[in-house]
Amino acid sequence: MGRPIPSGGLPNGVPLSQRALVIAGVLAAVAGVLLLVWFAHRALLLAFAGVLVAVLLSTPAALLHQRARLPYRVALFLVLVLLGGTIAVAVSLRGPAVVTEVDALRDSLPRALDALRDRVAQYPWGPRLLDGVPTMAEVVGDQQALAGRARDFAARLLALLSTGLIILFTGLFLAVEPGLYVRGVVRLVPPRHRERARVVMDEVGRALRWWLLAKVVSMFVIGVGTGVGLYLLGVPLVFSLGLIAALLTFVPNIGPIVSAVPAVLLALVQGPRLAFWVVLLYLGVQVVESYLITPYLERRTVSLPPALTLTVQVLLGAAAGVLGIALAAPLTAVGLVLVRMLYVEDVLGDRTLTGSEQNPG
Repeated sequence: MGRPIPSGGLPNGVPLSQRALVIAGVLAAVAGVLLLVWFAHRALLLAFAGVLVAVLLSTPAALLHQRARLPYRVALFLVLVLLGGTIAVAVSLRGPAVVTEVDALRDSLPRALDALRDRVAQYPWGPRLLDGVPTMAEVVGDQQALAGRARDFAARLLALLSTGLIILFTGLFLAVEPGLYVRGVVRLVPPRHRERARVVMDEVGRALRWWLLAKVVSMFVIGVGTGVGLYLLGVPLVFSLGLIAALLTFVPNIGPIVSAVPAVLLALVQGPRLAFWVVLLYLGVQVVESYLITPYLERRTVSLPPALTLTVQVLLGAAAGVLGIALAAPLTAVGLVLVRMLYVEDVLGDRTLTGSEQNPG
């Protein structure tokens, strides 16, 4: 009979010094992984963004592959052609109008901010509140400073485009042959746990698919609802403002607040009453999305606690900036799935059915 193995995993006869060496090695490995994550967090976030793109592309391709009996790569090619064609048509039809509206929005916001200063200054407490707040002329500065800001903006735009290309091509490579990468990750797990690893990865993929579906639907509802509402209220530049609202819906908690700022400022130029109705419009659209659409879709995916999502956004925002804030919600969804399956179910042994398990999809 061999020596009994205690819960710690080491035989009772192993000397204390060797136990301490093993523990130190494990702690050093964990510290090494944490340091790698810290120093390579931007690259890891870009890779995760590529995973989201791959999920977005592979989901309709897999559906077309199953329903139409087409080879997967042919189905993926058709999805790419359809998506690219839709974008090309949208740009050709609305591109010039969007550029015109964006230019008008850029010119209108400084006037709106100055109008807001003038209105605030009319109140007794206004001058004290505005004391130390620079005017738009002071913010813009002289022509030399403006040229420097233009160069900085061009450099940031170039960096943004390069980041987008990295994410896009990473997603394309992952979407072409997703099984290859899944098998590669599973092979890193000990053989006796590989089947469980496949189940966990399938669940993570399912959660991301439904999270993305919920976001696409939410972005559509927010964009259309906001644009129609602003049009009925008589606010200018409704298409650009609706597009901004739709895109920023991808970032929960923070995005809706940021998207409302330009619309409220433009409404303030026409009067505080219109600004009040614009605020009510944004609140109403968010209520419909948050309490009707999102809960229905979250029955099939991970329900994200708002406080937890906001905390992750703050942490990732401090570590990785805008990219961390944008990816905080899907990372939280993945983290909740991993905690539930690997810790709650496998470690604690609590396999109580969750909503997503009762409604598999």
